[in-house]
This record gives sequence, C-alpha cells and structure tokens, in this order.
Amino acid sequence: MRRVLAPTLLLCSVFLVGWAFLVDNFLGVPMTVGTPTNGQGWVYSSATGKYALTALGAGKFKLHLSPGNAELTGATSNPTLTGVAGTNANYSILSFNDSTLMSARYVVGGAITKDYSSANSITVRVWWRAAAITNAVVWRVRVVSVADGTVIDTAYDTTTPHTATDTAKGTTLQINQADITWTPSATELTAGRAWLIEIARDATSGSDTMTGDADVTGVDVWEN
Repeated sequence: MRRVLAPTLLLCSVFLVGWAFLVDNFLGVPMTVGTPTNGQGWVYSSATGKYALTALGAGKFKLHLSPGNAELTGATSNPTLTGVAGTNANYSILSFNDSTLMSARYVVGGAITKDYSSANSITVRVWWRAAAITNAVVWRVRVVSVADGTVIDTAYDTTTPHTATDTAKGTTLQINQADITWTPSATELTAGRAWLIEIARDATSGSDTMTGDADVTGVDVWEN
C-alpha cells in the first residue's frame, strides 16, 4: 500500500507545484495556495497583486415586472392592460390616463429580497411611452414588506412619496425611462419578506402636464 500511495502523492504534489508555477510565472496571475470552502471564491486583490480565497458576499437583487404581472381588478383606478402586435415584437402595455391617479400593483416573493442589505438604496425604473411629444408625467412608487403572520393586504408606507417627473420624448411612441432611487425604511423593505410594489401615474399632480395616455412597457427594480 505504501508503494502505491507514495508515487501517487508525489505525482499530485508535482502537479500542484507545476500548476502554481505555470499560473504564477507564465500567465502572470499570482495566487495564494488554498482549498476553497463553501461560500468562497478566488478574488483578485490589487493590494497584494494576487488572487486569494475570499468569502463571497450575497448578490444584490434585480427583478423585472412586466405589464402582464400586475395584479389588476378592473377598478377605475387601474390602468388598462393591452397586447400590442408589432412588426418585429409583440409586447404588452399598461395605459395610465391623464385625468386620475391610476396605479398597478405587484406581489413579489421573499426569495427575491432574502439577501437585501438595509444599508443599500434601491432604484425603480419605469419604462414608458406616449403618443404625446411634449410635457411631463409624474410617476409615483410605494412599497411595503409583508411579514410572516400578517395579511397580504398591508398598508403602504406613505411617510415619504417617491416620485419622478419625466418629460415625453420628442418623437411619438419613443421609449422613456424614469428612475426613482431611495433607501427604503424597514416598513418598506425587510430582507426575506414578501413585497408589495405599486406603480402609479399621479395625473392629479400639477407637475403632470402631458396630455393623453402614458403607456408602461415594463418596470425594473434593483438594489444598489
């Protein structure tokens, strides 16, 4: 048994040393020798000039909300969901009129936000278009976390309105993007809890001056 193991160990040692020598000298990527454990990876450090085993942080969440994912009830306060057959692409839109405060609501599972850090801000990006080519639309976002043991129909945190005023493009039906960024309160977003998101056009605001519908083609949400 000793005669079998000794050559094997010797060959393994030679291979590891040779591999390290090749990487270090020929590829120009110095590395600290070690065996990765769960949650570790090779990360380059500019301070040492080497790759070293480092604990990897949890990834920041990103999600896309399509018009068809909105929880609509047919109420007059809901936008109208419509499918569009284009020449090159078929897509859906949520149409928000210019006379009332209309909103679309989404329910997001807790798995999306399980690694969220309360120190980080989030950004909500509203992708929209309009036939109009002048004046502006006011977009408003409200969010709330839903804890275990509570009802889904939880009231939104209305302490601070999160809004963006975005001007229509100069060409009919061109895509606009309106970004709203803030650091959520614990009521608004807590890691691992289900999450309610409301996207609204506040046509009752004096800053909402665009005539006609504003059509949302999608909403992106991410942790910064």
